[in-house]
Amino acid sequence: MLSVETNRAWPVAVVEGGGMGRDRQPQAGVQWAERYNRAVGLIEEAQRIASPVRLDEAAHELTGLVSTADNDADLAVALSMQAVVLLTRHAWAGDIRDLHRAVAIGLSAVSCCAADRPNAARDHRSAALANLANILRSRFEVLGDIGDLGDAITLGREALSAQPADATQERRILSNLSLCLRIRCQVGGSLNDIGEAITLGERAAVLTSSGQPERAAVLSNLGGAYQVKHERSGDMGALNRAIECGREALRSSAPDDPFRASILSNLGSALQIRAERLGHSQDITEAIGMARAAVAATPADDPGRIPRLANLATAYLTRFDHDGDLADLDEAVDAATRALNETNPADPALAGRASNLSAALRTRFERTRKDQDLDGALAAARQAVAAAGEDRAVRTAYLSSLGTALRARYQRAHQGCDVREAEGAFRAALEALPVDDPDRAAVLSNLGATLYEHYEREPDPGLASQAEDAFRMASGVVTARPRVRVAPRAGVAGDGAGPAAAPGYRCPG
Repeated sequence: MLSVETNRAWPVAVVEGGGMGRDRQPQAGVQWAERYNRAVGLIEEAQRIASPVRLDEAAHELTGLVSTADNDADLAVALSMQAVVLLTRHAWAGDIRDLHRAVAIGLSAVSCCAADRPNAARDHRSAALANLANILRSRFEVLGDIGDLGDAITLGREALSAQPADATQERRILSNLSLCLRIRCQVGGSLNDIGEAITLGERAAVLTSSGQPERAAVLSNLGGAYQVKHERSGDMGALNRAIECGREALRSSAPDDPFRASILSNLGSALQIRAERLGHSQDITEAIGMARAAVAATPADDPGRIPRLANLATAYLTRFDHDGDLADLDEAVDAATRALNETNPADPALAGRASNLSAALRTRFERTRKDQDLDGALAAARQAVAAAGEDRAVRTAYLSSLGTALRARYQRAHQGCDVREAEGAFRAALEALPVDDPDRAAVLSNLGATLYEHYEREPDPGLASQAEDAFRMASGVVTARPRVRVAPRAGVAGDGAGPAAAPGYRCPG
């Protein structure tokens, strides 16, 4: 699975207009309003030019506004903007304390807008709820607590029902809620989540007319939802719609749009998937162009650069699979190496990026027969398994890839430790797979082939018997693709074809 990026999740209330917008006249008087508008302007400027200094000035101004607010309405807008500032600072500096404080202050802002408060305060409830939902979604993406994501969805729905102040606020709430539902589908939610995400995203697109700066990001986020639908259901119409949304988003984005790199990356990802499904060389060439442009448009210190490098690596590997050009394979290894080297050791994506590099290096070894590529593939596969933790689903893929790399080195150097470790890796992968999982056939086939190769060098009847058992079980996995199920029989028959190796797993970037 390729990375689907978040192009934008807006502070719906203040930063770019909406119910708590720049021209609001708080009840506390003109001076308070002027200071409030100055704070909003500072936040806008800080985000436009990525200036921590301007953001600190905004934070200082808002601290004064909170202390001088003399009614719930003023306090709600000032607190909500304080939370937005903290979220922005966390995004830039990565201090988790800012994120936790943003949640706490966002909760305080919402409490100021409760149903039992005066009408003037309740008028801001929709925006305060939506901002808190956005902060909780961000915290989920950092800490992985599914409760935060569920709360973000609940708050987003409540924000919609609380009567957004205008079309700008409504489309931002719609797009942000769509994003939360898409993410929940990606982490194990149901197809109902992605269906609702698409419905809400389409509504947001309708409310975003041509020429509006937000249109590009709204459309690209909608395209991401359609891509996830395709990945979950195989619906080619959804994939085509994802590409259509991505193209329109790119046309709608200005050359200096700070989210243009995300838009390029998402469109490239969708094109790459279609190339893999249908074999269109034009799609994969265009996907590589988009991925390269996305990386080039991303500053070296931007965290978004790393997943974009990972997507670029898989795009080159896909074209190599189609055309066999070794230059593409070299580019894939280079991009995958850079992505892995730049990944924080604590990043949950580390395992997938290590596995992708392992697959690229192992593929290049098959062409070049250079031991350094095989050794690198093996080291990266071990790194992937070590970083996978207890997640059984991904751990299975990484264990299988490790077994494949060890088997390749055994074929090269005939070291007994390699073949025994390979057998152990395949067996561990099988333990994590349900009995009816179609991937069992490929893993059993690889285990059988490894055992048989071990038997050929060490003629132990027990190894031959175990190999035959593995082939027989692989052939009995009725959910597997026919080619994988037939391959073990061909290997046992000794016709020279040999068992089919499991394909390299390309994991999320």
